[in-house]
Amino acid sequence: MRILPSNFEELKEAYIRAAVNKYKIPRELNIGGDETNLLFVPRALFTYAFSGEERVSVIGVGHDKAQITATIFASETGHVLDTQMIFGGKTE
Repeated sequence: MRILPSNFEELKEAYIRAAVNKYKIPRELNIGGDETNLLFVPRALFTYAFSGEERVSVIGVGHDKAQITATIFASETGHVLDTQMIFGGKTE
């Protein structure tokens, strides 16, 4: 396993600043993004059942594949780009 230096964040910021200055990258083109999965059927946090029941049904369990991936991007200037939705399933 690689151990990062204690000043890693400072070094990373200095490297990014140097690259932006060297290549004259405008702040509008400095874009960061992330993605997350959104479930079509949210998992229940709790359920109700009669005392002594052996099987309790929980909504959303077993539907982990029923999801869509949302990607969100924003520029350094605060401009939010259009959200991209990716559905990997099949439709009829």
